[in-house]
Amino acid sequence: MKTTLNLASRHNRTQHLAAMIARPLLPLMACWLIYLLISQGLLLNRQKALKQELAALDAEVVSSTPQALGNLSAKDYQRQETAIAFINGLAARDRFSWIDLLGRLEETLTKGVSLSQIAPNYQQRSLQLTGLAENVQALRGYLSSLLRSDSLAAAYLLQQDSRKIKDRYGREHRAVTFSIEIQKAF
Repeated sequence: MKTTLNLASRHNRTQHLAAMIARPLLPLMACWLIYLLISQGLLLNRQKALKQELAALDAEVVSSTPQALGNLSAKDYQRQETAIAFINGLAARDRFSWIDLLGRLEETLTKGVSLSQIAPNYQQRSLQLTGLAENVQALRGYLSSLLRSDSLAAAYLLQQDSRKIKDRYGREHRAVTFSIEIQKAF
């Protein structure tokens, strides 16, 4: 027996504490390692299956590609062109962001002007605005605001007319109706 060995020494207590902590953790770590290995195997199998499905889809796409249009009649070709143009128009309308456009229009509105109709023309990428102004000065201020705008500066006054309108209290007022076209609005 060693007489220099003190069982109550700090080194021996630390070693004993480490052993007490490691004993229950080792089985947990072994279970975690097994779980990770099984998960990795499942992921590899799924990746292999997806690669096979992708290869099958690629083969299907290659086999179903249309042949040359040489045997297509002029009438059929024109019908396909019309259908393609229609679908492209739908796609262009789908990409159009009303929220952005309405935000830009709201930034240009001035006091005394209200818009009653906003009509986009997708083919010409223009926008037609119809509205009311309290007076000519209010309309002039709105047109100036449009012309100062970065994206709505190509504004043209198409029509202006003075007429009597009734407010919500039933009183009659003179107002200016107007129609404005904005080129390249979107």
